[in-house]
Amino acid sequence: MNAMSEREIGYLDGQYLPRSQARVSVEDRGFLFADGVYDVVRYYAGRPFTLAAHLERFRKSLASVRIELDWKQHDLERISTELVRRSGLADAQVYWQVTRGTAPRKHPFPKPGVQPTVLALVYPEPRLDLAAPARTMRAITRPDVRWKHCAIKSISLLPNILDTQAAVDAGVDTAILVRDGLVTECPSRSVFVVERGTLLTYPLDGTVLDSITRRVVLELAREHGIPAREEAPRAERLPSADEAFVVGTTTEITAIVEIDARAVSTGTPGPITQRIHRLFVERVARECGLAR
Repeated sequence: MNAMSEREIGYLDGQYLPRSQARVSVEDRGFLFADGVYDVVRYYAGRPFTLAAHLERFRKSLASVRIELDWKQHDLERISTELVRRSGLADAQVYWQVTRGTAPRKHPFPKPGVQPTVLALVYPEPRLDLAAPARTMRAITRPDVRWKHCAIKSISLLPNILDTQAAVDAGVDTAILVRDGLVTECPSRSVFVVERGTLLTYPLDGTVLDSITRRVVLELAREHGIPAREEAPRAERLPSADEAFVVGTTTEITAIVEIDARAVSTGTPGPITQRIHRLFVERVARECGLAR
């Protein structure tokens, strides 16, 4: 492979190959039914961040939809590290997707013996600037009309795509989803709102994703005495919020500075957002061995 094809490498059902050569059957249940799950892990300087937590969540997603994976054959930790090595991308994300496999198009699960389709892809990510302030985004609010099992990282993401495109059409960066007057999350990120110095984020009731970065933020808040509650922020109070920020594997910590064309507080990253961002960067630097 040349340098370009190495960067565009993937893993499919036991083989490492250029993405352009990867082929999946038209009867794969992921293609026909979105019958599968996914996860994404971030690599910094060639080392994964919170890998064990991502693997744990992926196992839970697989178990929730009753897909059995041969982990000895498809060791995702080893596969991911090998993809990063072969690609030469020190700063990257590795995407995992497992579907129920290939079978005639019938709604019930196929009979035993059908092997899951296992896919992993590597993509470049920007190098983490240890000295940079938190990034910013603008947002709109949208009604949360997705299915009620959002704790499963299902590949059925059409509602998320429509919400994201609505944000693009509005000329902003993301959508903040609202259900029954409560802020839930974004199409691909978790949301924190700061009210009177306290972090608020929607509780894990099975209708939002158990974001790994959300876990990290709550851990950092506990360790450093920042008040935080898993309590749904009310959408009606967003205009008067002190701060708001979104988090995710590739989003990291990003301040929301505008919602529905109105500035959040001063329209710049607030002090708590900046502190969480700094603590997060320090956590990544320690875990992934980044030079400071």
